[in-house]
Amino acid sequence: MRYRGDLAKPLEPLPVLGPLALATPKGVQNYFQRERQAEEFRRLGLLFEHYKLNEGDWMGLAIALTRDHVPGLRTMRGKPGAPKRWKPYQKALLRIQIEDLIRSAPRRSHGVTWAAGVLANRPVWKNFIGKRRNPREILRRAYYDADPELVNSIRHATASAKGVKKTP
Repeated sequence: MRYRGDLAKPLEPLPVLGPLALATPKGVQNYFQRERQAEEFRRLGLLFEHYKLNEGDWMGLAIALTRDHVPGLRTMRGKPGAPKRWKPYQKALLRIQIEDLIRSAPRRSHGVTWAAGVLANRPVWKNFIGKRRNPREILRRAYYDADPELVNSIRHATASAKGVKKTP
């Protein structure tokens, strides 16, 4: 939580009277404590404003503060862990591209790892993967994770679409 204005600034330290404290009248010490207390109450009023609460709604303020500062009372923003980047359709399309690349390779010795390396350097896959280590390995693993039935369905649908004549 980011606070602004006086809520973002720490309070000034109380003056240290040291040995003078014994010689100083109690009224002077109490003055500094009253000044501090007045500043703290003023800033509490700013907290009510910050959280858009009615002044004096102490329960509301306590709940708002704990939601912002106590991890066990925060609401999760999604599932914990890294976001799932790969959808089944994306893996299937990757597998189709890798198989097509291997099929069109001049040498038959090229395999999945080679094709994954080639695709890892293409802008579409480079942007999708982002700046992660070993993009070739990421694509290779996604290739083997692809659902073969979905891959066949997509191949069948694209083959059917190629055979359909376009009407003007």
